Amino acid sequence: MSTKSLPPIQPIPDLQSSSTISNNCHKSTNNIPDNYALHYLRSVGSEHFNNKESATVELKLKGFPNDPFYIHREYLVTQSTFFRDLFQNLKQGDLVIIEAPSPETFSDVLEWLYTGDSDKFYDSMTEYNWHEIWENVEFLGLGIEAKTICMAFYQEVIDV
Repeated sequence: MSTKSLPPIQPIPDLQSSSTISNNCHKSTNNIPDNYALHYLRSVGSEHFNNKESATVELKLKGFPNDPFYIHREYLVTQSTFFRDLFQNLKQGDLVIIEAPSPETFSDVLEWLYTGDSDKFYDSMTEYNWHEIWENVEFLGLGIEAKTICMAFYQEVIDV
């Protein structure tokens, strides 16, 4: 079995002080629009999602200590107020343990943050787990894009 060499994650300087992604394409202090940087990251996101070799830190969820996530600062700080605050005090290789509202659906939300695959994110929802996914979206402080997908599911499936 051969191993595939992943393209490196291109560091995006000063993302920590960058604003959240907004509809008006607010530019970060390095003059790279947040949405452009996110588009690039998501184009290679499936290769970096939960990839231990390229991760910034290891994340474990309380109640699920044997299922770690290997996360990357570059993917998360512009999309999540929770991760923006969390990464302020972390350094390469740290282990972090958090208590998410719904550990069972956390992976679906995290994968969407990496890939931006809205169809897959929408398809991960069921009438039984929609509320738990919504709780994780709220907990992570995600923006309008994630909330719009959740609300579309709610309107089309739950609120019939």
